[in-house]
Amino acid sequence: MRTIGGLTKSTPQKWLPVLTRDLTRDKFNISYKWESDWTIENPDNQKLVINPTIIQPGFELKRNTWVTLNRIRTGHGRSGHIMYKWGMRVTETCDCGYESQTINHITTKCSIRVFPGTMEDIHLVKNEAVEWMKNLDLEL
Repeated sequence: MRTIGGLTKSTPQKWLPVLTRDLTRDKFNISYKWESDWTIENPDNQKLVINPTIIQPGFELKRNTWVTLNRIRTGHGRSGHIMYKWGMRVTETCDCGYESQTINHITTKCSIRVFPGTMEDIHLVKNEAVEWMKNLDLEL
């Protein structure tokens, strides 16, 4: 498959049919590709977002809460694990003493910060989830 894009200049529109020919021939389906990638990348939360083309619950939240919500949904945020991986922390250990402070650990296991509900409660933006995210002492 060819990469479509330019580093310094945009790809001329007249080239797009040529560059996308492989995708058309292979009957590329963006919905199937998204679902496949989402399932692989988010095994714990894969059933939360069924259709990415509709507005997800919580869209009306203030931006910082919306960002936190989506970082929890995807499992990617500024947790100790990621900050350590990026060289921005000396250790990935959680404040509670657990060996790796991941988003999953923070939401489901952390003795200091655990969310008392379920991941579905967070995804559906129940009031308890919003309050928990607002009061979280970490900026994910």
